[in-house]
Order: sequence, then structure tokens, then C-alpha cells
Amino acid sequence: MKQHILEEIIDKINSGAPPSHLSEFKKFDKKFYENLIFGIVGLHFNEKEAHIRWEELLKHKYFMSEKLGYNVGIQVAALDYFFNYLKVLKNPIIMERKSFEKTETRAKFDQLTKVYNRQFLMYKLRSLVKKGRQFCILFFDIDNFKIYNDKNGHLAGDVALMEVTRIVRLLIDKGEFIGRWGGEEFIVAFPENAKGQTLKKALRLKQYIEDFPIANEAVLPGGELTISGGIACFPAEGADIKEIIATADKRLYSAKMQGKNRVVHEDSD
Repeated sequence: MKQHILEEIIDKINSGAPPSHLSEFKKFDKKFYENLIFGIVGLHFNEKEAHIRWEELLKHKYFMSEKLGYNVGIQVAALDYFFNYLKVLKNPIIMERKSFEKTETRAKFDQLTKVYNRQFLMYKLRSLVKKGRQFCILFFDIDNFKIYNDKNGHLAGDVALMEVTRIVRLLIDKGEFIGRWGGEEFIVAFPENAKGQTLKKALRLKQYIEDFPIANEAVLPGGELTISGGIACFPAEGADIKEIIATADKRLYSAKMQGKNRVVHEDSD
């Protein structure tokens, strides 16, 4: 649920508008109540249970307002309902939404490249495994990055990292995502993709990065900033995400040993 819609719903409820006014929003969101409860209090329920909780929360809000003699906001009612009555909130912390959003952003994203950080990347990858559906990853790093940093300085290196990740984010499809593994190493996930599709996309990424003009890349061997990568797929090549990453990492190493600026998708004989 988009933030401005959530805020509009909260404003309507807090101003005394009847719940029937929510019908204009529900028709656009199949998980309306699930997203509504999560947006207000940060708790996950399935849609059916979230609908029940929402109806109970509204009754709780009206009950509190009647007892206290003033209009109690839905957020205050939600805190009392889920903490004191339902007891599913254990140690709630109250903070302004903007501060929360900044904290949430820092918890999910690498501050330099704005892609997922390693911790949140692993969370996303484990979520894919739990779904049990086929997906592939590309584990890549930037070739000769130490040379680039040593010749041009770390500030230039930071800019190069930002440019590479910007290119990847522009080229990957909806539902695909990239995270920073560490240093100049990154993982791109391709949900619902077979290995052939992933290889085609990975080669496209590699070529775009090679062709894109990066400042002072002439100092590198070959005069171009390039990447090398390894591909591995779930579930065919591993039962868990650690195994998948280890396989992709091994193939990345193989790509390096074969001369760099390439993507390896199978183990060498």
C-alpha cells in the first residue's frame, strides 16, 4: 500500500468518516486489510485475519473514544489493542514515520550504491527459497578493481561502484533485484528464471557495463571496466541459498581464471 493512500485512510478514520468510505480503496488492492494493518502497526496477518483484526480495531477505537470522551486516533487505538488486548506486540517503540522510514532504509540498503545490503539481500534470497520456486542468481564482481582504485583513488572507485549498480538497476526486470555482497562483489537475483534466461540477461549486463564509459577506465588492462560472474540456480544446483551462492562464487572464480570479462554458468570438467 502506497504511503499517501495509507495516510489518506488514517486521516479519514481519524476525522470520523464511516468505514464504508474505504470501499474506494479496497477495489484496487487484493491484500487491502493485510497491507492496512501492516502499514499502521507493522504486523503481518493474512488477508482474512487482517480483515477480522481491522473490524475489531475499529470497535476498540470507538470504545476508547467513548470512554475517554474524545476522538482517539486509530494509531493510538492500534497500540492499545495489539499491545494490551491482543498481546502480539511485545516491545513497541513510538517514533515519527519519517524517522522510521529513514531507519528502515538504512537497515535494507547499502548507503553508497543504494542496492540491498548483504543482510537484507540474504533475507530476500531466503524468501525465494522458502517459496520453493525456480530462480537463479548472478554473483559478479568488477575486474581489476584494486588497480582502478590504486590508480584513480577511492572516491573514483566509489563513483564506479555507483555507476555499475545504476546500470544493473536500469536493466533488470520488475521482481529482479541486486544486492551488495561486499566490496566490489554483487549478487543479482532472477526469480522464476531458468538458467538459459539468466545467462542471456547476465551477458547483456556484462556487455552494457563494458560499453558504458566509466571515468579514467583507460588505466585498466584492456582499457575498459568489466565484470566477471558466475551463475547458479535453485533448486537444481543447491538445496539452500548458501549452497547456491557457493556454487555461483566458484563459477565466478572460474571466470576469473579463464581471463575475466565473462560469465560462467557450468562447472569446468
